[in-house]
Amino acid sequence: MRKGQRFSLSLTEGQWDLKAVPDAKVASFISEEHLEGRTYFVFNAKHPGSTRVEITGQAQASFSITVRNS
Repeated sequence: MRKGQRFSLSLTEGQWDLKAVPDAKVASFISEEHLEGRTYFVFNAKHPGSTRVEITGQAQASFSITVRNS
């Protein structure tokens, strides 16, 4: 994604927790939202780089995030 974009990770409804937030220089955590049977973790892409997000709950999930200038 590009610097300045807002994005979300969507998971099926259930008990989900952020185990590890992304590197704040690359992407910042904004909110956790629940809509239509899903959980959304919303972030803002800040600066170029790569980072990971770890989510735990009904299962464990790991997401890689890459931010580019354009």
